[in-house]
Amino acid sequence: MPKKVLLYSLLILFFLVISFGYGFFLSFLDFNKTQDMERISGNTEALQLPEEKLNPGAKIVFVTRYRGCGHELQKENSADDKFLGYTKTQLQEEFKEWKVESFSSSQVILKREVDGICENHYYIGLYDGYVALFQGEPGKNSKVLEKTDIPAEILKEEDRRLLENGIIINSRDEFLKIREGLTH
Repeated sequence: MPKKVLLYSLLILFFLVISFGYGFFLSFLDFNKTQDMERISGNTEALQLPEEKLNPGAKIVFVTRYRGCGHELQKENSADDKFLGYTKTQLQEEFKEWKVESFSSSQVILKREVDGICENHYYIGLYDGYVALFQGEPGKNSKVLEKTDIPAEILKEEDRRLLENGIIINSRDEFLKIREGLTH
């Protein structure tokens, strides 16, 4: 019996030593792997490339999406001397209301969304007591394009109320049709 106890004790001791050694070996491998990763990440920071900058002749494209009509209008400008050499980060600081969609040394695309409708739409409304065609919403940065000879006082009450708020239209042809309908 004592031989069996001794044999079992030696087997248990053997498995404990093997288990401890295996655990130590795995932690040693993990430690080396961590050191290698730190060394690699340290090297990439040293090799980090400088940010790309705007070159002479670069284009800045402004894209505005209008929520009211769903249209996107795009305006392209040459980068003036002020922006030459700017990085993406510097441009984002300069144009805070815009999002830098893409950036390269030759072209930048800036995007934004705004409420309202784009300038490709017109409004029919009232101006100085007459039916008029507006570029932009009447009373809000609008421009009178055409003032008709149709006085507001001869319009049906319902038509007058609609025109007081302004009616959005898509073309001058649509304006001509509505104007003709108001007189009949």
